[in-house]
Amino acid sequence: MNRPNTIVLVVVFCALFFGNYKRIQAQDNIDSLKNVIANHPDDTSKIGLYHDLIKLLLKANKQSDMLKMAEEGLALSQKLEYPHGIIKMTLSNALALDISGNPDKAIALYNKGLKLAKKENDKALEARFYLDMGVSYYFAGDLDLSLKHYLLAYDLSEHLGKSYLSRLLNNIGVVYRIQEKYDRAVEIYAKSYELKQGLKDSLGMATSLMNIGLVYYRMEEKQDKAIDYIEQSKQLYRELNRPDEVASCNTSLAVVYLDQDNIPKAKEELKKAWAFYEENVSEEYSAATLSQLADIATKENDYVLAEDYLVKALELVTRFGQKKNQKEILYALGDIKNHLGKEEEAYSFLKRAYALNDTLNESARLEAMEEMQAKFDVKEKENELEISELKLSERTLERDIFLLGAAAFAIFAFTMFFFLRNRIRSNKKIALQTEKIQSQTIIELQQQNKLLALNSMIEGQEAERLRIAKDLHDSLGGLLSTVKAHFTSIRDEVKELETLTITEKTNDLIDVACVEVRRISHNMIPHALSISGLPSALEDIAESLVTEGYKVDLDILDFPDNINVTKQAMIYRLVQEAISNIRKYALAKTIFIQLFNTGKGLGLIIEDDGIGFDYEKAIASGGLGLQSINSRVEFLDGEIDWDTSPERGTTITITIANL
Repeated sequence: MNRPNTIVLVVVFCALFFGNYKRIQAQDNIDSLKNVIANHPDDTSKIGLYHDLIKLLLKANKQSDMLKMAEEGLALSQKLEYPHGIIKMTLSNALALDISGNPDKAIALYNKGLKLAKKENDKALEARFYLDMGVSYYFAGDLDLSLKHYLLAYDLSEHLGKSYLSRLLNNIGVVYRIQEKYDRAVEIYAKSYELKQGLKDSLGMATSLMNIGLVYYRMEEKQDKAIDYIEQSKQLYRELNRPDEVASCNTSLAVVYLDQDNIPKAKEELKKAWAFYEENVSEEYSAATLSQLADIATKENDYVLAEDYLVKALELVTRFGQKKNQKEILYALGDIKNHLGKEEEAYSFLKRAYALNDTLNESARLEAMEEMQAKFDVKEKENELEISELKLSERTLERDIFLLGAAAFAIFAFTMFFFLRNRIRSNKKIALQTEKIQSQTIIELQQQNKLLALNSMIEGQEAERLRIAKDLHDSLGGLLSTVKAHFTSIRDEVKELETLTITEKTNDLIDVACVEVRRISHNMIPHALSISGLPSALEDIAESLVTEGYKVDLDILDFPDNINVTKQAMIYRLVQEAISNIRKYALAKTIFIQLFNTGKGLGLIIEDDGIGFDYEKAIASGGLGLQSINSRVEFLDGEIDWDTSPERGTTITITIANL
């Protein structure tokens, strides 16, 4: 009775055992090679051992150890005056710095090593420098410099090994595709395919065919070619027994067919994909495939089938905690229930969607207050400056009076005692009057601050009312559809109303309201996030900052694929708010943004070289800008650290776990 379960447990245990065994074996290899290096004499052969160890550390993702070994290898190469070793270890040092998040230092070291490689006429290492520099510039967001270095490496391709050349061609193709130079991208991917064909690398060939197909998909006049190449890729994946890639090809083909309005073929490919994802549930693709099938069923007026697909999709997104997708499916189900005449169920789904939508809009409430808060912060700082100047003037006056009295007392002593006593009394009286005037001025400025704070609070309340109005719009569309269904039922039953034109006008008005609500809701969706995800959305922010004159370094390392869209949107809003503060107050020239996988979650660093500020003083003053950022991090169950002080720039370090 329990034998199948026992077999499953054995298989799982074996998988875990062999996975751990490989990791243990890799660590043993690293430790063994470290021992060999420690006991090896200092000669040129030891540099080769360092190089082998650095490659193992790179595969094990141990950047700090890799950098340490590269520095030791470089020091030994310089001690031995071994040019080839110096160049190789310089390249390893630069690569370690680059992947550790220090691109500026890495680029400087790349250039230094490149000069040495050229001096020694070492073409193979020169090509490697160009290749790695191209990768560094690509992740820094400078596609022009990236492509320039890739092409310089390609000019030396005869000195590159085939594995490096294959990697280079793929990278060049990626840049051309992003730049929408589709013909060049196809040409490069084709060369990559030929190279992999010569190496009999079937998996690499399938990947190249898929890349070519995806480029042709972007070229409207060549979408038929896209289908042909994706089909070839799918056939290779099938021969290699890679069912997950086959399902991915089916999904890609469905997208192309949908663009061509070939609904039957799109439905056929999606059903094939679903046949795989139904048995091999994918957090990213299973529910999305069902939603696409539901859209097609709705277009074909098969509402029963659409309902079945959406119910299954709702179960999946609920299981994976994908609240934004859950909300959209609830709205879609409400619409389908209306078409099926199940008005009560439709109303229930719409109520659930609205309640869920309310929980997803906390960030919108904070963002709505940003503009008013910025105005308040600027005015408050101006008033604080005036108060500080008045207090300084007050202290200066008191000091002058004291020095005057002390000097007079020392010079004239008792002979002038009574005279000076009267003089001091007069000065004190004047000082008290001056202090009273200045205190009154301070009180007035503080009152102005309070009034301004109250005004900002009122404006914030107005913004909150505006948010609520938008939320009503999000739900109103579905409710209007329900009203229209009821209205249609009434009109069908009361025949006398058919003679009245008011029914048609009312029906038209409801249609217009539905269209307008749908337009408003679409405008509220973050466009960059909904299309390309968080990394591409951050690239858009970086490009925008560059056009404004900032020097921007954007570094995205191993971004997790399992972060749902809602949390990506929250992180995106957080970065937006931090960048907004830098624009308004920092007077910065350089901005560094790094997004990386910590293994247990996500790390985010935002750094500028601006004027900085007193964090404790800013928090004590009740500034909503900082509170908004802290609130967003708290909402994501993350931790935030502010490293800043006047004239020293600002570094924000955020760690978010349990994504």
